Parts: sequence; structure tokens; C-alpha cells
Amino acid sequence: MPLQKPWSVLGDPSIHDHSMYMSVTGTLGFTDDQLAGKKWFAAVKTSTIAHGEVTAIDATKALAEPGVKAVFWDDKDADGKEGPHYLDGLAADNILSWGSLIAVVVADDWWTARRAVSLIDVTYNTLPVVYDADEAVKPSSPLSGRQATSNETTSTFTRGAEGADFSGAEVTIQADQPWTQTMQHNPIHPRQGLAWFIGDDLYGQCSTQNGMGIRSGVAGAVDMPLHKVHVYGHTCGGGHGNGGSEAALQMAARLSQKLGGHAILVRWSRDDHNNMGSRHYDTKTSLKIGAKKDGTLVACSGDWYGVGGGASGCWYGLRTTYTIPTVSWMAHNVYTNVPRRGAWRCISDTPGGTNYDAALDKLAAQLDMNPYDLRMKNIMPADAPDQDGTKRVWSGKGVNACFERVYQESGFASKWHKPGQKTLSDGRLHGIAITGHQDSHGGVSGTNRWGHIRMGGQDNTGKCFVYVGGAKGSEGPQTAMAHLVAEVIGLKWEDIHVGPWANSDVNLDTGNQVGSGHTGGAGSAFVNTAMEMRSRLFDRAVTLAPFKDIAGITAADLDAKDSQIFYTKDPTKTLAHGDVTRGWTPQIVVSNGWSASLRRHPVGTAQIGDACNTTGSAAAACE
Repeated sequence: MPLQKPWSVLGDPSIHDHSMYMSVTGTLGFTDDQLAGKKWFAAVKTSTIAHGEVTAIDATKALAEPGVKAVFWDDKDADGKEGPHYLDGLAADNILSWGSLIAVVVADDWWTARRAVSLIDVTYNTLPVVYDADEAVKPSSPLSGRQATSNETTSTFTRGAEGADFSGAEVTIQADQPWTQTMQHNPIHPRQGLAWFIGDDLYGQCSTQNGMGIRSGVAGAVDMPLHKVHVYGHTCGGGHGNGGSEAALQMAARLSQKLGGHAILVRWSRDDHNNMGSRHYDTKTSLKIGAKKDGTLVACSGDWYGVGGGASGCWYGLRTTYTIPTVSWMAHNVYTNVPRRGAWRCISDTPGGTNYDAALDKLAAQLDMNPYDLRMKNIMPADAPDQDGTKRVWSGKGVNACFERVYQESGFASKWHKPGQKTLSDGRLHGIAITGHQDSHGGVSGTNRWGHIRMGGQDNTGKCFVYVGGAKGSEGPQTAMAHLVAEVIGLKWEDIHVGPWANSDVNLDTGNQVGSGHTGGAGSAFVNTAMEMRSRLFDRAVTLAPFKDIAGITAADLDAKDSQIFYTKDPTKTLAHGDVTRGWTPQIVVSNGWSASLRRHPVGTAQIGDACNTTGSAAAACE
């Protein structure tokens, strides 16, 4: 395994994806830069009520607007017969929040489409609404319509024979944390999807985290076989922060299919994005924690609340990071008529961590302990199995190391003081905090993800082309994959080239990017591809001068760094990668990744090949 320190490329924060300058300056192009002058534009009509149903739509004035090509809505009669303006999958029967999708207008340009949207007359049957999550769970609250008989669903989690047992606790605290603030991501690019037909093949482009996944979704939306659908990733922006445009592309594909294959661009306005895109879960907690006087955690009980879902995910970090012998928790998912909530920025770990970390800090204050010491006293050992479920060890448990590094480098080690004991010059109290957790994603897993690289062929200069697939939603995954390939093969950074992104005609499936999950998930696949390419390079190198004249030399006697292959027993004997690839038949290597369920390195009693859980690690500090 060549990934041994000191590394030349891997992890160097100064080395970036070569295309990032073009990305941040917009010169790589947005989806709506494509097919200039050859496409029609679609804008959406959204509801002006938060709960109810549409009883009638009159699009007469919109259809009369010059430049309007078509208007579509849920055009069905009482018997379910489809009218001339019906578009499958366009809108839901019931309106459950303000800004719900009602209709779409296609026109010569987007501003004409937007103007025509304002001319559509909508008649509603308005139903009672509930916005406040605390009110929604009361028996007297109106139903939001998101659940048939109530505004709440619950689930439980227990550890220990009878759940939380506080009998051994010498100190207990009750920590009631208020609702966290919900957030909506506003990416620079608007949500947009472009679709067009050439013959009976469908082509589409949008920002996405998952090129192959969106291709499947589009194929299903238009009832076409996968091999007839071609999807390209938008090279500026991506799916992070619920910013993907999969829904826009599916709508564009349906519209193009309906309108004779013409190129259709669906674009959401900023208001559309904020209303139709899901916000991050907002959560609150009510936790009771018991500990011994030395800080050893004994038990924890309480309630976790999440608007629109996510409540049971809020406890993940507390459940997996710390040793707590007995636990009794209940998750409450509360449904209201606010815009929908969803997975965003580390799913629901983050708002949950906001609340349970505050509870741990309150416990530390009660115990007169440094909150870092309290955490490290109870953090699970790196080789400890999960306390629940399969009781398996983890694929990697780096949270301990993350905590230790952040503790020193943030200055927490020297700056921490007891609450209320330091005041800033402007009169505000000084605060400093530290946090960390086992993350619910980000572990190494990738048997269903593929790496794809190429060397040789038309370009015989020793450069390596890395086909990342996935998406170009952020720099991280592309840079990480290229770092791994460069390090394994021993190339200079300038000899690595990345792209294209999410091109279903060129790339293999590297899976859903989902932020940090892509590096762990697809990274192992690209390590495997690079290992195979390295092997092929070294096998060829030993047949070329100066290596071929060395008696008994084998590929195992070679290593590589800075685009030079060298003889390990005499590093003065070298051969450039470009010299090896000159005249070489094009070499294309593909490989899938490592299994998520098998450990890759030994820790304590856990050995290579042991069945394991997969996860990631994180820590941070704030002053």
C-alpha cells in the first residue's frame, strides 16, 4: 500500500482542482448558458395559501400573452379524465405550505414566462393552518394535512434492560433546549434543468449530486429506458444544501416530451427556491443526564423534537460518541404548514448536536469540570464496539483524535475558563466551546461505487485523467479523488486532470456525492484504480532503460514521486512517467471500492476483515 507519509500531494490544502478558478468566476458556464437561442423557458406558479386545495384554474390571460407556448397544471375533471393542459407529476393534490407548485408556463423567454405566471387566476378551498410546532401537538390544533389523523409521529430508543437507570447517578441535570433556527441554503446559481430530444434520445443538464441517480429519476419520469437518457452535470454549483435541480430537470424532461422534443429550460426564482426547497430540520430537546461526581455518565433520558422529520437522527452523535450505559429517548416528528424540512448539512446531526452539546456543557458546569475533560472521560475508545444493534466495531473512529487536535490548535486548552469568569472590553461575557461527534455518514464504503482513470493514448506525456463522475457541487470530492490518484501513482499535481462531471455517457457511477460521504464512499474506488495503474506503469518501466539493465530488478523495486519513477535501491536511476507512457496503448482502469462492512486496518482487538459499522468523525471549537 503506497499511501505512506510523508505525502507529496494528499491532504495539501494549497493544491486545488484546476478548474476551481473557472467555477468561482462563472466561466465554466451555467445550465442556462447552453443552447443559446434554441430553447424555451419555463417558470412555475406557486400557491398563495399554506393549506387547502385548488378548485379552479383559469389560464386564459396567460395563454393570450405574446410569446407563451403552453401552460400546464393538474388538468383533470371530476372523473379523473386528463385535459389538454395536464402534465403528469406536476403538482400534488393538496397544498400543505405556502409556495407549493401549482402550474408551469412555457414561453420564448423566462421573463415572459414569469409575467404569464402572474396572469393565471387560481381559486382555492382554504383549510385551517398550523405553523407553530408546539401548538401543532396539542389536541385542539388543526391538522396540517401532512399526517392523516395527527400532527405528530413518535419513535423510541432504549439502552439497558429497562432503559435509563439513574440509581447510580450522584449528579443529575435537566437541560431543556429551545428550537434551533431553521436555515435555507441560497446557492449562487438558481435551480434549473435543461432537457431536449434528439430523435428518440433525451438529453438533460442540471446541477446534481448524483448524475447516475438523476438519470434514473428522469428516465422514470418520462417512461424511457436508461440507455436512451443522457444526463450531464452542471459545472457550476451542485446539490449541497438542498441546492440540486433534479426536480427542475424532471419537469423540463416532461415538458420537452410534451412539446415535441423542443429544448426546455426550467428555472426557479429565488422565492421559488426558498418556498419549494426544503429547509434544514429545526429541533428542540428536553434531556435529563445523570453522572457520577467524577464525570462518568450513567444515564440519559428525554425527548427529541424535529419539525417535519429528523428527530430520531438528532441523537446519533450522542448515542455513538459517548459511553452511556442506560438510555431512554423518544423522538417526536412534528408536522406543520411551514415549508417542508429535509436532510441538509449533515442530516440532523448538526441541530441535534447543538442541543445535546449544550446539555453536556451544563452538566460540566454542575460538576465543576472542564467540558473537554468531561467529553474525553466518556468518549468511546477507538476500538470499542457499538453499544447497540450489531455491537460491531467501527470502520474507523477518529473522533478522539479530532477532539485532541481541535483542543490544542483552537486555543481551547489555554483559553477555557469557568462560565462567567471573563469579560471582554466591550462588556460582553467571553465564551469558548468545543464539540465533536461520530458522524452518521462519511465512512469508507464503496462496493457500489466506481473509479475511472486513463493514461497513455493520444496524450503520451504521462498525464492522468481522473473521471470523477458524481458532481461538481463543491471542490472537495474532485480534489480529494485527484489527490488520492496523484499520491498513489506518484504524479505531480499539474499532471492530474479532472473531468467531466456527472456525464452519464462517459463516467461510471461514483454514487451520490452527499458532501463528505463522497470522499469516503468513492475514494476507495479511486485508490484501487490508481493502484492498478501504478502496477501497469511499473511493469512497463522495468522493461525500459535505465531499469532494464539492472540484474534481477522487479516492479516491487520501484517507487514514484513528483512524476518520476525511481529505483528504490539507487534513487539516482529514474524514468519519467511520460517516458513510460510514450507509445503506450491507452490504459483505462476502472475499479469499485472497498466494502463498507469490512475493516481495513487493525485497532485493538478488531482486525482487518472484521465486520464493522461505517461512520465519520468531526470536531470543532468556537470562541
